[in-house]
Amino acid sequence: MPMQISFALDAHALGRRRCLDLRLGRKRYSIPSSPEYQPALDFWNHHRLLGYPFTMLDLLHAAAIKMLVLPKATPHSITLFATGGLYLALDQTHEDLAIHNTFGDFTAGFSHQFGVALAIMTMSEAYSIPWDQLTPIPVRRKRTLDYEAPIPDGSGWLRLEAKGVTTSASRSSARNAAYRKKLIDPKTLNSSKKVFSEPTAMLGVITQAARIAHERGLVEIIDPEFDLDPRSRHRDNQVAGRYLHYAGVARFAGLNAVADEFTIRARALVDRQSYGLGRRQKLEFRDDSVFVGSDRRMLGLQWRLGQSRDSETDVWFYHGVDLERIRTIVEENEFRSTRPFYHPHEFVERETLGRGRYVENLLPDGSYFGLGLGPRDGPFQVNEQDIFGAWPGIANIS
Repeated sequence: MPMQISFALDAHALGRRRCLDLRLGRKRYSIPSSPEYQPALDFWNHHRLLGYPFTMLDLLHAAAIKMLVLPKATPHSITLFATGGLYLALDQTHEDLAIHNTFGDFTAGFSHQFGVALAIMTMSEAYSIPWDQLTPIPVRRKRTLDYEAPIPDGSGWLRLEAKGVTTSASRSSARNAAYRKKLIDPKTLNSSKKVFSEPTAMLGVITQAARIAHERGLVEIIDPEFDLDPRSRHRDNQVAGRYLHYAGVARFAGLNAVADEFTIRARALVDRQSYGLGRRQKLEFRDDSVFVGSDRRMLGLQWRLGQSRDSETDVWFYHGVDLERIRTIVEENEFRSTRPFYHPHEFVERETLGRGRYVENLLPDGSYFGLGLGPRDGPFQVNEQDIFGAWPGIANIS
């Protein structure tokens, strides 16, 4: 008889407030007192007593979206596991943030995911940067490893490096690795000092998850400097970055054809081409993949994590995106204004029904994520064969 696998759903654990200790780098890692760093210092001062608040639902959602931004980061065949794997790797019962030891090496690869998510969550809030603008910017098809965005008040730029670790020793190594990037390539800037045409806050955010029950997770903000390619600040590259962000949103919702189109548009901008940016294109989708989530019409799919005989007792994942937002980008090449990530904020909407039967989440970019017991009405159901292969397309561009 084949083994049947099922997983528990704890709606309260997913939606409750958690707090991470917040620390500033010391000595050579300390944050400068110059104006471009003041938002980071204000953020630390605001949260230092109670800690940085977050929910597991936010973390799972944000980590998956940012993981899927770059097309080669995750093949289409395993896109859905961007949230599923992290859901299993993290200990939902821990007070704040902890990795399960139960699965051994299975959890080792997930530290980068939660590190990226929390770095962007915290610094989007600190600098009031819209959620869809902290994205790796490709420069002439050369991927940059860090995140860069203009600070909305016009005071300069934020350059961000994100790392996730599970031990103090690993956190020390992460600090050193970031600090080594202080040696700016003299061929690029002819100097080993800070030499930028505009004020630039260079921040590293290291998130450490606990590995045992009595430990606490923490976020440390340090001051590394790294090589800067000024081409990434060109407007076309910044727009390309937003296309890549929404490519990740589309992949998360199962819209692989849309994601591929956005990736092509991003590449065309980086290469100074005009592909797709002047053409009128139309989003075509399956009517049976549209549903209502958080009071909006969503387009997306659902799949179950377990393999029990009764699908109603399994945990299901619901992925989607605001239909009108994604349609505007596809058909009009326009991006709606997007707010920064704040916790709590009005864009995160949750609902618990039927004794915790499901919870749902909506981020400022219109991406939707829910977990629940059993399938919901609306989202296209992806079966096990589709997950491991190429599931049917639920949206295309014509």
